[in-house]
Amino acid sequence: MPRSSPPSQAERPPGGPRGRPKGSASIRVHEALRERILALKLAPGEEIDEPAVRKEFGVSRTPIREALLRLAAEDLVDLVANRPARVSSINFIEVGELFEAFELCQRFVTRLACTRHTPEDLADARLHAKGYEMAAKHRDFRTMADANYRFHMTIARAARNRIMLEAYQRQLDRTLRMASLVLRNAFENDLSYKQYIARVVAEHEEMIKLIAAKKSDAADRLAMLHAQLFKERVAAYILSNRAGEIDLSGAAGRT
Repeated sequence: MPRSSPPSQAERPPGGPRGRPKGSASIRVHEALRERILALKLAPGEEIDEPAVRKEFGVSRTPIREALLRLAAEDLVDLVANRPARVSSINFIEVGELFEAFELCQRFVTRLACTRHTPEDLADARLHAKGYEMAAKHRDFRTMADANYRFHMTIARAARNRIMLEAYQRQLDRTLRMASLVLRNAFENDLSYKQYIARVVAEHEEMIKLIAAKKSDAADRLAMLHAQLFKERVAAYILSNRAGEIDLSGAAGRT
């Protein structure tokens, strides 16, 4: 299931040199930088080295600026006049508001999907649910985050409400880096991650069954619990980085 951002080859406008779609240079740069940001290869707050990007992709400054503007619109890059672009920080202060909006959107699209889905929607959802499960077995947290994104976007599209789809996608986009951080932290530091992953896999499967059976109330409740499960993992991640774990031994003698 392709995302609306970045667009698939079929969605890109025709034309351009050597058979490439118009604006393909900025699309290539956007896709590459977006993936690096979401995979945390470009860390929050890190400057984007535009000369290095120009050299890597063999493009002029204009496609890079177009790509950066698009990333800024996705809240992945901060642009300030006369300063290098920076990867946006992950704002954990707004987690409460974000998950409030996220949960409401997720519940609404899941409820609508129960009565508006097609067999193709369910097939796509099963495909991405399986992709999540397989990635989890290999502890590939980046692929897991992406498969989870695609799974829920499939359900959102099945709701057949373009305005709500745009709102929900906006919320999902803002949680992607959180998902990567949380999953990586779970793999590296949390022995209970297997239980968490097993529950996510089970809830994905149950959500598909409820939507297929057109059980709107049950699907709504499960969507709520599913959103709350992720919120709990984010909260656990934040608490796992508490100041009480900092070793200050020997610090008194330092100047």
